[in-house]
Amino acid sequence: MATVPQQNPNQNPIGPRHLQRIVAITNKHDNRIEKLERNSKARALVTSLPTVPYDGQEIIYQADAAHGIEWRFRYNASSVLAYKWEFIGGSFISDVVNTSETAATGGAYQDLATVGPSVTVPFAGVYAVEFGSQNDLTVFTANRIVLTTVKIGGAAASDSNAAWASCTAAGFGGTAVRSQLVTCAASDVLKLMYKVAADTARWQNRWLRVTPQIVG
Repeated sequence: MATVPQQNPNQNPIGPRHLQRIVAITNKHDNRIEKLERNSKARALVTSLPTVPYDGQEIIYQADAAHGIEWRFRYNASSVLAYKWEFIGGSFISDVVNTSETAATGGAYQDLATVGPSVTVPFAGVYAVEFGSQNDLTVFTANRIVLTTVKIGGAAASDSNAAWASCTAAGFGGTAVRSQLVTCAASDVLKLMYKVAADTARWQNRWLRVTPQIVG
């Protein structure tokens, strides 16, 4: 005949309160596991922003596959800004034109023979833009300001976004460099353009770097 085990009188029985506590602990661990799984999936390499993001979600966006450049973003649902994906890591994307090229007198910004450098931004948002060039005059009649500006999407090129170098003699000039924050629409092309009021100016070693700040 089987022996019925006797309960140890010193051992607390498992009652409803104990079961509730066990269920609560189990659910808490399940939620942690689910969150870890979600974050693991969220950090997978993506080529577009998630359509239904959640607060704290992190993603890695492939900004330039050819050069191995990736951008990491975190979604901040409580942000009062229109763009809620905040940049938390990664490198800038850039373009360079080293060729030495000239432009003659003109009152408006123009492209040089080799257009650019330029960068197309993937998302609407705010970007840190840095650019520069080396400048001098090949034809000189008086001191001139040689300007390099960044044209943003369909907007007109403007002095307000420009960097400049003062050229005081033929063959003498300087380096024009500027850093600024700009707001872009999705797929805007950021492109350097050039201007000199008179004589003939030369630009070389032109470069453009773009890093996201907040996008959406």
